[in-house]
Amino acid sequence: MRVQRQILGGLLLAAGSTSVGHAAAQTRPTATVENLPRFEVASIRPSPSTPVGAVGLRITQTEARFTWIPLNLYIGWAFDIPEERIDGPTWLVSTRFDIVAKMPENQSQNAQERVPAMLRALLEDRFHLRVHRARREFSVFGLEVAPKGVPLTRAPDEPAPPGPLTMLSGPSGGGKLTTFGDGATFLVGDSRFEARRMSMATLAGALTPLAGRPVIDMTNLEGRYDVTFSLEREDFWR
Repeated sequence: MRVQRQILGGLLLAAGSTSVGHAAAQTRPTATVENLPRFEVASIRPSPSTPVGAVGLRITQTEARFTWIPLNLYIGWAFDIPEERIDGPTWLVSTRFDIVAKMPENQSQNAQERVPAMLRALLEDRFHLRVHRARREFSVFGLEVAPKGVPLTRAPDEPAPPGPLTMLSGPSGGGKLTTFGDGATFLVGDSRFEARRMSMATLAGALTPLAGRPVIDMTNLEGRYDVTFSLEREDFWR
């Protein structure tokens, strides 16, 4: 199969196709999975039409807060499914909700690790949501190391700073900055893309919504990297 290729700094983005699992969302009431952990209490409200401040998530040992997030992202986090592999009604993408939830007390393990399961229980309880999994062929981009690209800069192998798990996006210097609680950042401007302290898997996920199709990490690189490339949108998304 002939693939389309584009150099991104020291990386190569190659277009192709692959058969991967995907999920179809359904909203019919069925029996709730009783053995899932649950938030102690949770408030769900429709998001305002325009976000106020940064949007995203912030999770501590006592609280989970999600701001201006579409339902398809909640489903992806809850069921560990990339958003581009979720099929369902169009309102899954267009309808956004704010969720504030209190973590259960006296937990025997890290509360942050239990959030996806608790979020799944919340979606099943409040939205009567169910999914089924299947396989189908997708058009994808493969993220590889460019044989003649700019050498990649590996960030120091430092432990993530202690604190809440965050993933927030907001305007910054004419672009959109996404910050992660582990010190990684991703800036998208009109003609520049800057990633700092990002693993290749996280970078592939960050590029996916911009590319319009799944980006799969095929670099086999470990650790975190600083990656910068400058391209006009018409040169990249085609």
